[in-house]
Amino acid sequence: MPHGISGVGEASLAANKSDLVANKSDPKALRDNPAAVAEYLNKAFAKNDLQTILRALKFVMRAQNVKALAEVTGMARETLYRSFSGEAYPSFDRVLGLLAGLGVGLVAQPSPKRTKPLMAKKRSRKSRLAITATTGGDGSVRNSESHGGK
Repeated sequence: MPHGISGVGEASLAANKSDLVANKSDPKALRDNPAAVAEYLNKAFAKNDLQTILRALKFVMRAQNVKALAEVTGMARETLYRSFSGEAYPSFDRVLGLLAGLGVGLVAQPSPKRTKPLMAKKRSRKSRLAITATTGGDGSVRNSESHGGK
């Protein structure tokens, strides 16, 4: 399992997990249903908690016909399972590929109040990749990347 979120109490993680568990009683409702997938993932993203988001991505991926999803995304079925297994953090391009294959996308919006985002424990990688998602006037998503050393 990936490392936990620093600065988050166990009660908070348990509450986040129980909120999503209550919503995932019927994975069939998410199969081939982009509107239901978007609603489910938006609840996870609203928590602003990496572990909650990763669990939600794994759940919606497994609720699909993964073989068909692999064909749509251009990723091997094993790559999807491995990327969203919970054993490692998936790369952002794989997250975007999964979302596109599910028929949903990311939209950035201002937070109601500025809060410090919950960050994962430090990883051993020496360089970090910062990505900012923006939407174009045509609704397309454009990414800007910057690499920073540590």
